[in-house]
Amino acid sequence: MKRQVKWLLLGGIPILCLVLYLFTMAPQDRKLREYKKAFLGIRHPEGTTLVSTHSHLGALDPIRVMYKDTFEQGCDYLVGEVREYSGTKESIQAFYAAQKLREEIPVSTIFVPVNSNGLPDADALTREEAIAIGPGGVYIMVFLHGEYVSGLPKQRHLETSGNYYFVFIMRQEFEREFPSTALDLRCN
Repeated sequence: MKRQVKWLLLGGIPILCLVLYLFTMAPQDRKLREYKKAFLGIRHPEGTTLVSTHSHLGALDPIRVMYKDTFEQGCDYLVGEVREYSGTKESIQAFYAAQKLREEIPVSTIFVPVNSNGLPDADALTREEAIAIGPGGVYIMVFLHGEYVSGLPKQRHLETSGNYYFVFIMRQEFEREFPSTALDLRCN
């Protein structure tokens, strides 16, 4: 009898974990894969080079997470690349502004200031730049900084004299429209 209980526990726990994953996290993982695939359709200007790729699934805005009763909850899907460029910011923005992906997801760009340690630095944004990219853009800059500090991109540090931008697509799905996001702990 003890042996049967032991085998039931050993077999039942992994199956239970798999079932929980399939109902709570798998739908969001599938959507992130779809956004990654869609991102591959973006064209990039000549004279730019890929530095690192990034993706994120979950709540990106810390204010939304802290004040759950005030702000609508849901999942953020972010897929993008840090690229080095030569030329003007205006030409880069104009190139990507003309592109849209499926579901009319806009392709966005944020220019990335680099600190003396070779890390993306949201604090180096001027007041005007921070206003132009808005709170969401600032959170993305903080996210990029964290990615580089943790060493997730293959190239850990950027050249302090280089010109970089982050090209990305982002989609927010809120619980009222997509109730499955409420079940995924990464989205809360």
